[in-house]
Amino acid sequence: MKCTMACVAESAIESKDTGTLSLIQIIEALQASTFPLVMPRLTAVFFLEREAGDSENVSLRFRASTASFPIIEQSVDVAFLGKPRARLTVNFLGFPIPEIGQLRFEVLTPEGTALGGWSVEVQAASTVTVGNALPSGMSALVMSNSSSNVM
Repeated sequence: MKCTMACVAESAIESKDTGTLSLIQIIEALQASTFPLVMPRLTAVFFLEREAGDSENVSLRFRASTASFPIIEQSVDVAFLGKPRARLTVNFLGFPIPEIGQLRFEVLTPEGTALGGWSVEVQAASTVTVGNALPSGMSALVMSNSSSNVM
């Protein structure tokens, strides 16, 4: 079995009529001014392909972690239903991101061999304080800088 593609997005919508999948807000990088950060919604999707001799029903492992912090690892069952391909979709409500660095989402064999994954770079947002002096009880305005590259 192999993972042909993996992705993390804010959400995923599967059409009941056609079975097509739409990924909303694919996440490649995040910036936050404070940690831990909690993402209200997060979806990890893995596209799996069976090879000759692979079972139609398999138990795999899903893992999300940073370099120094395991966030979640759990067993997941995948049913191919007589087809050569299947999608594994893992949905979260309130996903915690504990620190800056690389956040890795992976699907693994039961023995721990990675089949595929997706990485999100988590960075500290640069902040700018607007104004020299703020009235009592008022906090500084925080703005984050971001850029995107299009190939």
